[in-house]
Amino acid sequence: MVGSFLFLLASGSGLFLYDHFALRPERAQVKARYVAMHRALQTRDVETVRSLLAPSLRPRAAKGDFGILPTFVTAFGKQSAIHISGSKATVVPERVFYWGIIPGGNSIEMVKIDGQWFFTGKVHID
Repeated sequence: MVGSFLFLLASGSGLFLYDHFALRPERAQVKARYVAMHRALQTRDVETVRSLLAPSLRPRAAKGDFGILPTFVTAFGKQSAIHISGSKATVVPERVFYWGIIPGGNSIEMVKIDGQWFFTGKVHID
């Protein structure tokens, strides 16, 4: 009983460490593009915003219509989080903890296309 528990604990820790270290470069890319988007939205740099959006959203952004992104793409800080699953990433710029333990916060979706991360325009309000 104790042996199997330790194996599960070690296996779970190993998976956590693998996920953490294997995805570190991906998280760095997502963070860099998120920070670039925040800066571009603050300065209303239409061309940079367009380049960071998924191709299907670019025509609308050419007119300066950034949807709700300016409201939700806030500064990346110590409490921010990035979750990656396959070719999808979720950025939580301002993580909150309900009852002190349950993580939450508004999130912004990104998608990986041809090796680059792009904003999908989807925001989840928590």
